[in-house]
Amino acid sequence: MVRALICSAARMEAGMNAFDYLFTFYGLLLGIAVANVAIGFADMWRDCERIQVGGCPPLLCGIVLLGGMNVWLTMWHLRDNVGVTAWQMVAAACVALPYVFISRAMFPGQEMQQERSLEEHYLKHRILILTMLLIPPVASAISKIVLDRTHDYGLREAWLGARLAMPLILMPLKTRTGQRAGLGAFLALEFIGLFRCGKEEALPGLREEEGRASGRFASWSQRPPELAKGRRRCVRPGLLLRR
Repeated sequence: MVRALICSAARMEAGMNAFDYLFTFYGLLLGIAVANVAIGFADMWRDCERIQVGGCPPLLCGIVLLGGMNVWLTMWHLRDNVGVTAWQMVAAACVALPYVFISRAMFPGQEMQQERSLEEHYLKHRILILTMLLIPPVASAISKIVLDRTHDYGLREAWLGARLAMPLILMPLKTRTGQRAGLGAFLALEFIGLFRCGKEEALPGLREEEGRASGRFASWSQRPPELAKGRRRCVRPGLLLRR
């Protein structure tokens, strides 16, 4: 039994951990959103003589891009607490998929009546787009508390409150000037969020669990020499070469 556990630990050290698996899923979804934004910028430049762009679509593209970058940084700060479960995958989809949806919905498709301006298209569908922008921070906050057992505090908590408030403030605004000013402030807020440093604070219960886990790891690291030799024997030669 002890030998099997040691072999399993050796394979875990040599391969991907839980953060790598979950981060790959995030990267897949957010990469699609970022690619859609880049393609949308190219289309706006190509069709600027046929259809007006306005000020809101470029600002919204920047919000989607910086929002995806904020999700990546948040995951990096949580790398010591994440696991791979069914609920973690659901939470990842709730955080990332809205950005994929917005990156496509912000550009007109094959409507019966062709849009005269990309800004008009955004103003017509702003309620849906801004509602989708509410989902990622709500899903992220819930998953951090329930699944990762961490929480925001101090300036992070203030930033999250402002992030949740921005779409709600923008929804009733119907004028181009109001939407441009609001989206500009939203973009600045997302940019500020990139510089939130440090790791989230673990909840008290998790600190106790981490303390017990650290004690178990310390006792395991002080194992007898014969177990250490057994661990080296159970590692495949290929893994040692890759190291």
